[in-house]
Amino acid sequence: MTSRAKKITKSTGAGAVVAKCRKEYEAVLKVRTSNLDSYFNETSLAKRHQQAHQRLLDVENVLLQVKGRREYRLFEMAVQLLAEGLYQVSCANYRLAFFCLRSFLETSVAGVRFSAFEYELREWEAGRRDVSWTVLSGDETGCFSVNYANAFLPEIRDEVKHYQGLARRVYRECSEYVHGNPKSYAMAACMDGERVSGWFELFDAATTAVLFCFFVRYMKDISVDGMNEDLRLILETELGHFSEIRSLIGGRGRDD
Repeated sequence: MTSRAKKITKSTGAGAVVAKCRKEYEAVLKVRTSNLDSYFNETSLAKRHQQAHQRLLDVENVLLQVKGRREYRLFEMAVQLLAEGLYQVSCANYRLAFFCLRSFLETSVAGVRFSAFEYELREWEAGRRDVSWTVLSGDETGCFSVNYANAFLPEIRDEVKHYQGLARRVYRECSEYVHGNPKSYAMAACMDGERVSGWFELFDAATTAVLFCFFVRYMKDISVDGMNEDLRLILETELGHFSEIRSLIGGRGRDD
């Protein structure tokens, strides 16, 4: 405890200090609650949020397919981060919302990479290795590289560059909020429709990139015949426009 804090405690009493802190935090919570009410009272935002929430559930459903694997811990963390980001954007807490979205992307892709490099996974678990976006998104052995697709799902190796571009864009733009670039500052803690729209655009790009990355790695490990209808529909929606994927899953795809 600092000397100043000690003086405050002596003069006002510890209980008074705690009460004052709580009052300040309650004021912040009141603003967030007001923002939340305004957000869901806006019909267009409420509808967009509902769609995003369903997307979150779809992503969780897909990632659950490897629940028994060692790297699932990262996918579980990623879903929690995505849910937290969705909550924070509804409260106009934009910096944290963009941080959570970037962390969702990074953690998900790390799970995919670690599935193929268990040594790195164990090093990360032991606290001896950090997650590196440069490695995760690299051109040679990154999860959006042709080499990676060749190893697991060569049928769509020619498509990886597009999804790599999506992932890199999300990471770059979310990083502006993580690092406190001028663009990330809001004039006040209030609803900003343009900022919300930008977040949802990156939300779509992030989840699309993650689902592509996941299916490239695991699709041939997941029994197509054993897929439930919800999972099969997600797969057909995400990758069914590729004829190579339609032939693998026996589905019509969204363009048929």
